[in-house]
Amino acid sequence: MVAHNISQLRGAAIGLALALLTTTLVGSCTDDMHSPDLERADQLLPNRNEYADSNLHTQAQAKLVAGLYDSRLDLIYYDADRVTPRLYFTGGDAIVPLTANNNGWLQLRVVDFHTQFMPLYMSINMKLLLTDTPSDTIRLAGKDGSVHTSDHGKTIGLPLPESDDAEMEGFYIKSKGEIYAIIDLMLPVPMKIRWHGKKQIPTPQPLIGAWETAVPTPKTRGKQYVCPYVSQYYSPCSILCWG
Repeated sequence: MVAHNISQLRGAAIGLALALLTTTLVGSCTDDMHSPDLERADQLLPNRNEYADSNLHTQAQAKLVAGLYDSRLDLIYYDADRVTPRLYFTGGDAIVPLTANNNGWLQLRVVDFHTQFMPLYMSINMKLLLTDTPSDTIRLAGKDGSVHTSDHGKTIGLPLPESDDAEMEGFYIKSKGEIYAIIDLMLPVPMKIRWHGKKQIPTPQPLIGAWETAVPTPKTRGKQYVCPYVSQYYSPCSILCWG
């Protein structure tokens, strides 16, 4: 009988201890384990609606800026606060495409940028917002960009630096078709890219066969004569030749 009572008391004590431990853990998780940043998550998390808006009303600007850019990309080390440039690292030339999206933003892509002084290949993918100005410039700004580095399989088991917080600020000069921008890679090493790009101007393609076909000589003078070869290449309407 005594042993039975002792067993019941022991079970009750263990149950009470477990209850107190559970209460303590729940309380600590509620009060101490939760980050205070959760209360202001709307201020810290990126506002992706800026990119997801169905109409940013900058389609005309995006179409104007979009294209291929003959670019110079310079990698520069900054101080720990990412404010003051400290050391020029390396630089190289690249062709950088900007693609216009239907809702008015631009897609920036840099694929496998590399110089002889860089041990890794670097790729950047970022969405850019545009702001027109009364002057000759269009402001460009991007955030939440992804940065990936690769050694193309030469190093095994070594984690390579990556980021999904890259940012960019810059501007496009309308009269020159040029871009000047700074891209903060947001890698563990405080490094930024200074980007200067000159927009490629498409070379007009000659109309094939237009100069190879001789225009027939009219057989009658003073009457309208339809030149079928010229109208075929230059206009949907007939061009009239006069004898």
